[in-house]
Amino acid sequence: SDTSRYLNDALRELSDPELHFRCIESPPGKIRAHAAIARSQQLNGYLLFVDADVVFDSDLFVRLFRYLQRDPIAQACYAEVEALPSVAGGVFGRLQNAYYRQRHRLRQRAHLHGRCFMLRSWIEELESLRSPLADSIELDDPMGLHHGPIVDDIHYSRVLVHRFGRHAIALVPDARVRFVPPHSIAELYRDSCRTELELARLDVLFPEHAYLEKQLLSGESGKRRCWDALWRAGLPAAAYVAIERVMRRFARNKARRRMARLSEGGICPSVT
Repeated sequence: SDTSRYLNDALRELSDPELHFRCIESPPGKIRAHAAIARSQQLNGYLLFVDADVVFDSDLFVRLFRYLQRDPIAQACYAEVEALPSVAGGVFGRLQNAYYRQRHRLRQRAHLHGRCFMLRSWIEELESLRSPLADSIELDDPMGLHHGPIVDDIHYSRVLVHRFGRHAIALVPDARVRFVPPHSIAELYRDSCRTELELARLDVLFPEHAYLEKQLLSGESGKRRCWDALWRAGLPAAAYVAIERVMRRFARNKARRRMARLSEGGICPSVT
């Protein structure tokens, strides 16, 4: 893949004798694949996860590595994301570009960002399918609860903060990845549905983590985030935040009523 090639090219440019990286291309399955690699490869050291569709500078993962070295409290860190110019046309594309130009001015979530993050180590809790505290699960549940956690960054964030505290996760502002943002409102809704579905699923699978979203991880309410965007980033960026919040609220209502299916969020357990 392009990402594998970029990684290997970057590794060849490194000359620091302290750093020894190994690139492993994950098979389909994401969390399950991560767990299989962690077990089979007997990895000792930090684990870097990078999406296959991002662009990054050659020193990206060195910056993440150095951050974890400096901060012994952090159990994971993640890169700042920058959007490439929107491929969406019309008003939506203009609002999207305005939002991502000003995104650095806004308060960010406390979750890991799944496009690029590094773990200090792999812990067994990350691969658990469900908590002993979870209620029994029906196999025909439309949310596919029997598959266990599916979206890696959300699940890993909750596990780490629950075990190590709110400062277990850190953003590294000078480590950046670039990605292509949603190309339409329909794709924005799919991404919103993906997030809300997984949050609802994880509240059932790991009820002891449910408090985290409201108290530690989710940040501001939708209304407050819109006002904050208007104040800090201007009307076009605030309009895009408002669209995003409406998508999230609609998706959240469906997910919490168990009326949404995994396919609405573009989630397929066998390849996610």
